[in-house]
Amino acid sequence: MRTKLCFTVVVVTVLAVFAAVSLAGAETLKWRQTLYVNKVERIEVGDVPGHIVGVAEGGGVAFFENGEVATY
Repeated sequence: MRTKLCFTVVVVTVLAVFAAVSLAGAETLKWRQTLYVNKVERIEVGDVPGHIVGVAEGGGVAFFENGEVATY
């Protein structure tokens, strides 16, 4: 259950970052994307019981309105 929660938090964070980056530019881009996660780790911080840091490694493919495709 805890791993599933960490995975969900990582995915939501990644999507939020991509949304923020797209809103920061002067040009509005629209795209669809795929996302895959290769590796997820959680690391105990040690200052407070149960305090962890999640790290994820992954990537995906973005499909833009104009037909261009990019990897990330």
